[in-house]
Amino acid sequence: MEHPQLWTSAWWQDALALQASIEAIDDDDAKSSLCADVASRENAPWENTFETSSDDQLWWTLSWISCSPYSSEYLHRSKALHFHVLETWNSGYCGGGVLWDSSLTYKNAITNALLILSSCEIFKVTEERQYLQTAIKTWEWFAESGMINSDNLVVDGLTEDCNPTGDPFSYNSGILIHSLSSLYEITNDKVYLANATFVANAALERFQSFDAPGILADDCCKSVDDCDCNHDGISFHGILARSLAAFVKAGGDVDGNVASVLKFNAETAWDNRDADTNQIGIAWEGAILEDMDPNDACVAQTAGIQLLTAAGM
Repeated sequence: MEHPQLWTSAWWQDALALQASIEAIDDDDAKSSLCADVASRENAPWENTFETSSDDQLWWTLSWISCSPYSSEYLHRSKALHFHVLETWNSGYCGGGVLWDSSLTYKNAITNALLILSSCEIFKVTEERQYLQTAIKTWEWFAESGMINSDNLVVDGLTEDCNPTGDPFSYNSGILIHSLSSLYEITNDKVYLANATFVANAALERFQSFDAPGILADDCCKSVDDCDCNHDGISFHGILARSLAAFVKAGGDVDGNVASVLKFNAETAWDNRDADTNQIGIAWEGAILEDMDPNDACVAQTAGIQLLTAAGM
């Protein structure tokens, strides 16, 4: 299987970069052109996405939904990928949920949270009720799975014995916050927003820098002097920022605290950018690493774009 190598070295990071760019661009013609350029790439067909892990497929589901106003083909791609992942639902193992990879038995938080969110997003476009039903069913399973711990943080997944396992990551919390915010927007059921609030408050408390309290940071980069994120981890706090903006949009930010946090982060990241290139660092309080791998630099910039867009900058 060949990776399309659009901007990064990972399927899902390319999807994230496309979605972040679409949301940051104001001009519809430019958005349409970008979607068309990505859709017509020659070095790997989009169907190769079906061979990736389930979460990668759902990241692309979301990106194609972002492109769907410009061609029905993009909505077709979203629905096809969503259906392919949904086929891995297995109620006989841990009571439900989809698999992280069809060749494995692991069920994890990010894949199932993405299933909720992508189901909501397709429903918003199509109003086809089965997508809302999938979102609700998946959330009901997720809520009982044990992957939300007693501190309202979202752990990585479930063991073979269906016990919660793994550390919390900020993007797990983020996508669940966004999913619940979307469910509230669709149904007007305040229980969804209440649960989003619990997870958002826990994430804001846990995922912040040691050097600069209030600056969002995953555990791999809590300090500028100790920033050791892998290619995936670089993007996590950007996803959290985008998800917190969805929470604000849904009306969850009653006292305005979350919007203030996003503004503070965005202003800090922009003030600490590289003045010559406008490159935003891995750590928004100032870490622009010399000789950073170009793929990692692209991922860091995607996270920065998500943050700036989330704060309305």
